[in-house]
Amino acid sequence: MNQNTGEDLVLFSSLKGIVNLTQPRIFSYEGDAFAEGPYTWLTSLGYSWNQISDNWSLISKYRSEISGIIVYDTNVINTVNLATTLAGSRRALVASPSQVARLTAAPYNLPILMDLRGQFTTKLQVLPDAVQSVLAEPDSSRDLRPGPEQCERGCSRV
Repeated sequence: MNQNTGEDLVLFSSLKGIVNLTQPRIFSYEGDAFAEGPYTWLTSLGYSWNQISDNWSLISKYRSEISGIIVYDTNVINTVNLATTLAGSRRALVASPSQVARLTAAPYNLPILMDLRGQFTTKLQVLPDAVQSVLAEPDSSRDLRPGPEQCERGCSRV
């Protein structure tokens, strides 16, 4: 998976969280391409992959697993953390305001589950809501995700 912007990184990271909840199906590399390299883990584990040229096609592919979007406020960047916390148990994508029009229109037609824009003016206001959200979630929402050994041969490298 190739992310072009920070907003895309957040969006497609939340997609990975949803899709990989039951078994690993999407892999991306955000690290230093001059260190281990983007394919080291897949190769060393013997997995094949398909390079995806359009990340947005994955939203269409896995649309049935996505409940909607949670919009964060770019003016209070700490709302990304709150949106991510809220999105986890709701199987929602975390979206920036600039992505809303695209995600709510065809072919995705995703509903806005929560919109955090304008709800906070400082990062300190976000913290109590984030803590309350975590405490309100059942323990099952914080389980350990499947490891690479549970990935079927043929994971998608996107």
